[in-house]
Amino acid sequence: MDYKDVLKGIGAKMKSIRLAQNMKQTELVEKTGLSLFTISQTETGHNTSLETIILMLNALGRMDLLDAFLKPEPIIVGTRIQKAVRRRIDEEEVRPATQIRVTSKKYYKSKDGVVNRQSDDNLDTDRDRFDM
Repeated sequence: MDYKDVLKGIGAKMKSIRLAQNMKQTELVEKTGLSLFTISQTETGHNTSLETIILMLNALGRMDLLDAFLKPEPIIVGTRIQKAVRRRIDEEEVRPATQIRVTSKKYYKSKDGVVNRQSDDNLDTDRDRFDM
């Protein structure tokens, strides 16, 4: 997008905001202290200054349109967090809980070094056979 197109878009938006408020250009002149020529030039997309845009938005009660430029970005402390925010997580990295299988099997190492697997239901109560 060319800067001239941006100026035309800004000018058209300014004009539409003014008209939505049933405000004449002469009223905007009174509220801003700008000349009628400057307001007309801005609304038709000619070169304008940032100061003019700010004065017009303020007079139109639409300074909220500049919020993206005025509100500070949140500060994230810690390099790990910053990297995590920057990195896109792809679906393969995220494993849904439905893919996690939890079993009640427990593994025990007997005194002779053999690994035994038993479910909770069939646990041998003879603890002397196992290292616990």
